[in-house]
Amino acid sequence: IAREHGIRFFETSAKANINIEKAFLTLAEDILRKVGAHRLHSETVSQNFSFCC
Repeated sequence: IAREHGIRFFETSAKANINIEKAFLTLAEDILRKVGAHRLHSETVSQNFSFCC
C-alpha cells in the first residue's frame, strides 16, 4: 500500500526499539523537504507577479 501512494515504509517496533528513530527522522526530513519546496514555489510565484492599485 505504501508503494502505491509513494510513501516510505519501515518495519518498526516500539517495544524492541527497532527503527523508531529512523522512521521519525525520515518523516521529519520528508516534511521539511516538502515544506521547503512549497515555500520555494510560493516565493517564485510571488516574484513573478505584481499587482497594481
